[in-house]
Amino acid sequence: SAVLNINGGEGSNTVTITALKSISSVNITAGAGDDTVVADQMDIRGSFTANLGDGANKLTTSGTNPVNVGGLVRYVGGSGVDTVSVGASAATTIGGSLTIWAGDGDNDIDTGFATTGVVKVGGALAVTTGSGADSIFIDSTTTGGSMVVSAGDGDNTFNVTLFGTSKAGVGLYYTGGSGNDFVTVGTAAFPVNFGGSVVINT
Repeated sequence: SAVLNINGGEGSNTVTITALKSISSVNITAGAGDDTVVADQMDIRGSFTANLGDGANKLTTSGTNPVNVGGLVRYVGGSGVDTVSVGASAATTIGGSLTIWAGDGDNDIDTGFATTGVVKVGGALAVTTGSGADSIFIDSTTTGGSMVVSAGDGDNTFNVTLFGTSKAGVGLYYTGGSGNDFVTVGTAAFPVNFGGSVVINT
């Protein structure tokens, strides 16, 4: 099966993937610099990985059209402000796990958007950030496995289901480091359902 490998090197790279089919997997690698990756109207059987290194990096899926990934999705960023939006406006369906590692910086991580950006993850959802004031929003997201968030040091904000109903097949586990963390899980308008324990450590 064909694999698409993109190596952007150092510098400010922009990768836009649109209307991609008949590919097994996509692997994107970049060095230091402010990198931007947009995946829209993509349907692949295998995995999708983006390792963008240090810098103010951005990853967006389903900004306009649905994205389907048969395997896992993994994002890795280094130091710098990372902005990750999975299911920005349209649906994103992931057969495997969704892993986001954002590193140090004031990161902005979003999965799902209201009733249009529905995110379905067959496996677990894991978000890890380093030191910094991170904002992590999980909306309209369903996982077959657990939701695990480790926000690190800083005044972090973590919200689950503010604008769309979410569900985890197992439990929710949140860990913050030093700093003041603000955590909201569910609202009266948009409840959240868990198949296991909910553990919040701030």
